[in-house]
Amino acid sequence: MEVPILIKYMYRRNVIGNRKRIKMNISRKIFTLYEIIIFTIFSPHTKLYLYLKYYYFVFMYT
Repeated sequence: MEVPILIKYMYRRNVIGNRKRIKMNISRKIFTLYEIIIFTIFSPHTKLYLYLKYYYFVFMYT
């Protein structure tokens, strides 16, 4: 149930981010591809994955 909602949310967030940061566009698209693959593999560990994603974004954009 929560999987498609989460992917939709991630996609929407990335589209908004791409409009703001055209420079990082290509790398973010590659990252979204990887994160969907990772998400499908580690789907039971959704909370851990979200924490990792959050820290990745904080590290990338600060």
